[in-house]
This record gives sequence, structure tokens and C-alpha cells, in this order.
Amino acid sequence: MHGFHAGNDWEWYRPIYLDDIISVQEQFTGLEEKESQFAGHILIQSSVSRYYNQRGEESAKTRGWQIRAERSAARERQKYTFEPYTCSREEIQSIQDAVMAEEVRGNNPRWWDDVQVGDELQPVVKGPMSHGDITAFVAGCIGGISHGIQIREMLRHPSWGFTDPTTGVQEAIIRVHDIQEAAESAGLPGSYDYGCQRCCWMGDLLTNWMGDDGFLTKMYVELRLFNVVGDTTWCRGKVIAKREEGDERLVDLEIWGENQRGAISSKGIATIRLPYKQTTN
Repeated sequence: MHGFHAGNDWEWYRPIYLDDIISVQEQFTGLEEKESQFAGHILIQSSVSRYYNQRGEESAKTRGWQIRAERSAARERQKYTFEPYTCSREEIQSIQDAVMAEEVRGNNPRWWDDVQVGDELQPVVKGPMSHGDITAFVAGCIGGISHGIQIREMLRHPSWGFTDPTTGVQEAIIRVHDIQEAAESAGLPGSYDYGCQRCCWMGDLLTNWMGDDGFLTKMYVELRLFNVVGDTTWCRGKVIAKREEGDERLVDLEIWGENQRGAISSKGIATIRLPYKQTTN
């Protein structure tokens, strides 16, 4: 049974400061059976993770869900058969220009008073995605297993891995993200990103826009399509509401990721707390 990250619903309660030590408690909350065109019978697996600092204060919570599907059934159905996207020189130049145009608000406050419903966020562009991009994300955020640790895990659960047809070596199935044959073993045409990687991209979009004085309180992201090597994602957003809640000034946003084919690969909503201009009588 392969696991595909399908989404997260985050809430953040307080900042994480330098030298804070964060621990996590994860609780599985359910399995829901469904039928799909991708692999027939699938399971939706859900969980809730809570993050605490060294003082026992809850810093964040996320509800996550993933799809569990039989690899053999996904291979047989071959729902995803598209060829990897090849960019022209002109497209690559246009994408590079868009990447370099990324704006980070930083220490220039974005005042709640100045925000208007309908405002669009400066897009954050990621791509064309390469194996190097995926490897850098793994090195910075996930880590990995190898050698003796990997062998022990596969002896404990042999179907957890796959056999590389070129080398004959057993590899961890997480290598679907960087080995073509591993991705094909799970019924996909090529290596694809980590779901949490794309969620982080949406976080980039929001924190770039809000600046250092803002605080991201909520972010909900659904992962709708696979994002394979060669794809480019335009992370976009717009303001859909602004409101007052006690002493807080909040902005609600619609966010989404759109690939070079014009397809929406991820979508969601977010809430940001912004500073506001104090007025005196």
C-alpha cells in the first residue's frame, strides 16, 4: 500500500524562537474506504499532530490526510501516462525571470488598514522542478535512511521497498521522489515532489506577503495533482476577506498552485494576523 500525501490543515498559536526545542505528538484519527479511478479501492488515512515547545506550550497543530493505494492496482490502471514536460528556451527564460521577481516583504510592515479585498499576492514561482530541488528539500527538512537502518526496516516489512531493475538493489519506496523506476512501481510516469514540500511553497507565498510583523495563524492546503520533475508551479493568492476579532486584525486569503499546463495542482485558504495603525483621540 503506497502513501500519497494529500493535504494539511495547519493552525499556529505562537512563534518558535531561536533555541526552542519542539516535540511532536501524532495521533491517527481514522481510515475511510473509497473507490478511485487511480487504483480502485483506496483508503484515506487521517491524523492530528500537535507541536509543543520545551515549556509545554502548544505551538501548532495540523490535521493531515493521505491516500493509501495498492501499487499493483495503480500500475495496472495507468491513469497517469503523460510525458514529462520539456521547456523551450523562451519558457525557461520567462520562468527564471518570474523566480527572480519574488518579493520578500521583510521588515516593511504590511498594515491591515491598507489591505483591500481582491488584492492579489505577488506569485512565488517554483520550477522547472528538478531532482536537485527535491534533494535539497530532503536534506533541509526531511532527512532519510540508508545502509543498516534501511536494511533492518526492509527486513521488518519487505513490501515497504522496491527492487531497482538496473542495480538489483532494494531501495526504500520513498525513492519514488527521485528514481524513475520507483515512481513507475507506484503507478506514476515520473518522480514527483513531496506533498509537504508543496505546502511549504504555499507558506513562502504567505510569509513573503505578510512581512516580519505578520503572523500566519491558519493554512489549509489540498494537494490535487501530482507535481512531477519538469513541472513549474506558480503559487498564487488573493485577499477574500478582512475582519476584526477582538484586538486582532485578520485577513483571509484564497491560495492555489497552478502548473505550466494551466491545471490547479493545489488549493486552499489561509488566515494572517497583521499589524494595524493605532489611532488616538
